[in-house]
Amino acid sequence: KIECFNDCAFKYYVRYILHLDEGRTAAVSPSDVGNFVHKILEDFMREAANEAFPIDDGVIVSRSDRLIRDYIARVCPENLGRRLDYLFERLSRSVHLYARSLNEEFSQSRFKPYSFELPVGFDDSLPCCPIKLSGGGNMSISGVVDRVDVYRTGKRVYLRVADYKTGTKTFSLASVLE
Repeated sequence: KIECFNDCAFKYYVRYILHLDEGRTAAVSPSDVGNFVHKILEDFMREAANEAFPIDDGVIVSRSDRLIRDYIARVCPENLGRRLDYLFERLSRSVHLYARSLNEEFSQSRFKPYSFELPVGFDDSLPCCPIKLSGGGNMSISGVVDRVDVYRTGKRVYLRVADYKTGTKTFSLASVLE
């Protein structure tokens, strides 16, 4: 403590009298990145749900950029700093690519976005279909579906379930069966 006081009286005052710490450095985890991209794509598709595809590229970029700015203002109301500014700039380029990909996908199909963040298998939500197991029991799966798309033709209705993924985790049927 004496060395701290000798070094800087104000530093001593802040640390030992006010008991303030130096704080933590802002960090962004892979989960934070996934949540960010997921929210921007969800909001993008909500706005695009009633539009005709393809959407003009300029509209894709300007809409994505607006949604990103709104998200940053909501989550980080203070100045981000150069490091986070750079990170969000890189992420915005990825979001533009994802949004363009979704635009191309919907341009080539007759599906339309129908529902977002749809809970399945919980109380007061869409029920899930039980899966019969070979041992005689049943298994139920619950969760939240990122997006449901619909295509109607005549008396037929087709549904497509979409789940946004940004990570590198791979699906393994073997791990599910274990």
